[in-house]
Parts: sequence; C-alpha cells; structure tokens
Amino acid sequence: MRGGGRDVVRRRAVPCLSAAQQVHFHHGYDPTPRDRHDMARLRRAFGITTHF
Repeated sequence: MRGGGRDVVRRRAVPCLSAAQQVHFHHGYDPTPRDRHDMARLRRAFGITTHF
C-alpha cells in the first residue's frame, strides 16, 4: 500500500493517508452513516472501488 501525501491546514503541513489507505482502514466493522458518506466521496473523487 502506497503512503499518503501531505496537505496544509492553517498554513501548517500535515501528513495525509492515501485513498487506498483510507479504504483499507474502513474494513472489519459495521460502517456508520459517516463512514458510508466518506467512502462515497472517495469513490467520486478518485474513481476507486470500496466494499460498502
């Protein structure tokens, strides 16, 4: 799994997870409505497949 990148929040560089890492860490539990929303946004933004 490739590492994430970096982004800027309030003029401070912060580490970020890649889309693939975010999908990976959403496995193994029943998703909440927020989790479903997050995965839908990843699908739209990156054209990736998620498990829910």
